Amino acid sequence: MGHYFQPEKMASDKDRETLASVLAFLRSRGLKDTEEQLRREAGEELISIGDEYDSAMEVSNFSNAANSEEPAENETTILNINKAKVYHGIPKEPEITIPPELFADDEDDTDEEDKEPATKRRKGPNKKDFYARKFRSDPNAPPSTRVPFPPLSDLEKQDKLSSWKEAFKSARLGADRLPCICGYTLMNADSTVCTAGLSDDSSLLASGYSDSKIRIHSVTHKKLRAFKPAPVLKELDREGDDVMEQMFDNTTASVEKTIHCPHAGAIYSTSFSPDRRFLLAGCGDGSIRLWSLWLWTNLVNYKCHMYPVSDVEFSPLGHYFASCGTDRVGRLWSTESITPLRLFIGHNDDLTKIHFHPNSNYVATASADRTVRMWDAATGTCVRYFTGHKDVPQALCFSRCGKYLASGGRDGGIHIWDVAMAKEVLELEYHTKPVYALCFSRDNTLLASSGHDGNVALWNYKGLADQYQADNVSFGASGGAAYLVRSYATKRTSVMNLHFTRRNILLAVGKYGEL
Repeated sequence: MGHYFQPEKMASDKDRETLASVLAFLRSRGLKDTEEQLRREAGEELISIGDEYDSAMEVSNFSNAANSEEPAENETTILNINKAKVYHGIPKEPEITIPPELFADDEDDTDEEDKEPATKRRKGPNKKDFYARKFRSDPNAPPSTRVPFPPLSDLEKQDKLSSWKEAFKSARLGADRLPCICGYTLMNADSTVCTAGLSDDSSLLASGYSDSKIRIHSVTHKKLRAFKPAPVLKELDREGDDVMEQMFDNTTASVEKTIHCPHAGAIYSTSFSPDRRFLLAGCGDGSIRLWSLWLWTNLVNYKCHMYPVSDVEFSPLGHYFASCGTDRVGRLWSTESITPLRLFIGHNDDLTKIHFHPNSNYVATASADRTVRMWDAATGTCVRYFTGHKDVPQALCFSRCGKYLASGGRDGGIHIWDVAMAKEVLELEYHTKPVYALCFSRDNTLLASSGHDGNVALWNYKGLADQYQADNVSFGASGGAAYLVRSYATKRTSVMNLHFTRRNILLAVGKYGEL
């Protein structure tokens, strides 16, 4: 593990009380396997609590909570949780040497099809100012050493430079300047497809199915390839400039590859690593499978959840990933360890979604207890507790600045939360069926939403945030319709995932079938 996160050996009294409550509830429901598994994960430090205390917690906290849909926490507890300090800012980028060609004139490196007449272009920052902003410190950002990450590899540095170059060319959106939308529809898979997701660079699409299969598609001109055999790799010139290209076997190239997870059950969630080397799959048998997209083989099988894994997600910076499931516990993992580093314990019902903050220091979870919580990845404690959903929340997305969190529920409502002030900003109402996906544009001006009703809606997030900051008051459940810019309807496609490319093109992925 080196200098990275280690599983905590000591816990506060509050952590021990929370864990004791969960263990007592599991015991009362006869879930002995889950209870024993959680005890093994937590370690002796967290569970060395007397049986008398366990029994008391079982009666006081969970006898009523088991028969009620409301969270067990009272107002005082929620207020204390929401007083915790949250570093919502985005840290400056790591020091990377920017090659001189990236500072070339705009016209020199702009594709012909991307060029616009000068009269139609919006004035933006020049390249020097654009790249300089990447290395500026945010006063609300966490210390760089708060959550340890390994140094960037050469491939990661190249990918980051490429992403900056794409970001500089991205369209500047707004209420009067809407994005292009590209839709991908999965045909003949209505009853079997469970999830669909895209890589951060928008080059790969993964879909998970109920028959334990994962299909990975290349949505660019680059085909999917595997490494050459080990004996051939040993003979390669490692000092060559194109060594990475030589390592791949062109005879294995194809636009689609299928991965089969034997005995894994349905694939409920997938997530690409930022460098596109790995793919995570959350399975119905409670396992999490880590696949190599260079070797096309299963590297690790994380067996921890006792029930189906509803969601899994890589950190925006890689190395760490988070998972949640119907065992009511969220977990933080590292690709260097087969055991979880943190347990997020406190929800009173199944977890439906887990999502990383852009600075990778926090994790948000949505639960069937109709609450949304934020957890500190460094300590494992709950730092935000949001209530207000009328039905189960199942979609989460942080704004690009990290200050706001959007959550969508099965009732079709979308709630915007102020992470810094720990309060609700506004409820947006448009969708008539469950909301499946939320995504903020790369320039943080628009919010896109989609769901089972087959509609994609665009919201004026910048206008909403500007008015909220100017007035410094919450709008509550009123005024949401004023921020709806436009909606797009499909015929019979339930839109499961939304993703803004680095050039601010909106990609939508859905399955064709009954709405």
